[in-house]
Amino acid sequence: MNDKERDQLLTEIDDAVKQRAPWEERQTKWYQLRHNGLRRQNKPWPNAADLHFPLIDTQIEKLKPLFMQQAFGMDVVASFTPMRSQLSAYTTTAESWFNYKIREKTNLSDEILSWVDWTLMSGRGVIKCFWNNADKRVEFDAIDPNYFLVPTWATDVQSSDWMVHVMPMSVAAYRRTAAQRGWDDSDSTVKAIRGGPQQGNIPNTNSETNEKQLREGITYTSNSDQVIVWEVYRKTDDGKWEVCVMSPAQRDKYLRDPMELPYDHGQAPFIDFPYEIKDKGWYSPRGVAEILAAYELSLTALWNNQ
Repeated sequence: MNDKERDQLLTEIDDAVKQRAPWEERQTKWYQLRHNGLRRQNKPWPNAADLHFPLIDTQIEKLKPLFMQQAFGMDVVASFTPMRSQLSAYTTTAESWFNYKIREKTNLSDEILSWVDWTLMSGRGVIKCFWNNADKRVEFDAIDPNYFLVPTWATDVQSSDWMVHVMPMSVAAYRRTAAQRGWDDSDSTVKAIRGGPQQGNIPNTNSETNEKQLREGITYTSNSDQVIVWEVYRKTDDGKWEVCVMSPAQRDKYLRDPMELPYDHGQAPFIDFPYEIKDKGWYSPRGVAEILAAYELSLTALWNNQ
């Protein structure tokens, strides 16, 4: 990726962050509605009832076992079909070996709980599959939808031109991760990327543009003991995936040199799961919270009146 392509990609990422602002605001509202409820703004008298009917949370908790059953309810997590004639015992052995490795030697059973919860809550969940070189095993990472950026027109992960996994972490966690993954952890680099954006690192530095580009926890952090790392995946002209690691606080420098993904299947290591299928677009699927919000507010008002 040359400098021109990098600058163009960063511009597209900034535009995507700006365009998804209405979706972010809705997710904040749904999160508050599910966990704490929307408090009454004008009580009819002091100490009047201010209850919260937990309809959304109740329905999400009821649906979780259904999705977990779909993932782990079968005897094996996957069934194999041989490409050539062989004894069925070989196929059964391969299925059992794969099932053991996935269920017992990975963290999928833990991460899938968060994946399902975010899917039900936000309408689309994303999970990442990668090789942990330190532990020598496959691992999974359920990603908070707020920390996963794609073009707004994308319909799914594999059809997207690029995607960004936003990873907020402490300085100590960054140094540990850098040692495992070969990131630049020199003192000068850590000093440059920790805390808020450094002067001159964000293009078009007028205040109006900065207000559109800056998102706490996404493009910068005000915590001086924290860093924001972007793992950027970009589809090249020949259809292969190129990945680079950078920080939005220092956009002109890579934390690790760009590399081409070595997987033979040619796909990005992310799986997205929409809760509903409707009009196309990454942010089109609604979660349980958005679907049931009006009903929960109505029941809460009725409860308070009683």
